[in-house]
Amino acid sequence: MTAAVLSNRVLVLSVGWQPINVTTALHAFCKVYNGRATIVEDYVDYDIDEWVLTWDDAALCARSSDRQFLTIGERARVAVPEIIKCVYPFKRKAFKVPPRLCRAAIFARDKNRCQYCGRVLERHRLNIDHVVPKGRGGGATWTNLVLSCIECNDRKKCRTPEEAGMRLIREPVRPPPGPPRRRIRVGKNRPASWEAFLSAMYWNVSIED
Repeated sequence: MTAAVLSNRVLVLSVGWQPINVTTALHAFCKVYNGRATIVEDYVDYDIDEWVLTWDDAALCARSSDRQFLTIGERARVAVPEIIKCVYPFKRKAFKVPPRLCRAAIFARDKNRCQYCGRVLERHRLNIDHVVPKGRGGGATWTNLVLSCIECNDRKKCRTPEEAGMRLIREPVRPPPGPPRRRIRVGKNRPASWEAFLSAMYWNVSIED
């Protein structure tokens, strides 16, 4: 395998085994060589001396059939890591997470309350209404989408609230950003070995594709 594998993406874990960054294999090797990180394989971490393999014993650590190698010289080769773990604590700036416009977010913002009659109802008795109808140029935005009960929605039809003689109990607004969380971009087609560390149910980290 040529040096092109040095551009492979490598997941970086914190001292507490939480994902904090994605780097290249070249940068990962530099961090491990300098003693600032260890290579993770099957939840075991290796320093550079433990990880460097010869042609004869390469299979001992590289258990995966699709493992890629970097050949050094005529015989020596090293398996390219997929995950490394920092040896020292690493502080990464936290970001406030902007709200995502989706059905669940609209229900949460309006608290299951019809924004025309004010009744709090079960979800199956509510739908999402365009304040300014789509046919009239109303878009799917925070300020144009509200919860409406089926009865109010039937009454309003494809009209504006003013045309239907109705009034919103509260002007729809964009919710404020959520609490600060670390955010990393992991992209698509990532190694299968990353998945255990990227599970949203296990790690409280915001992940972006």
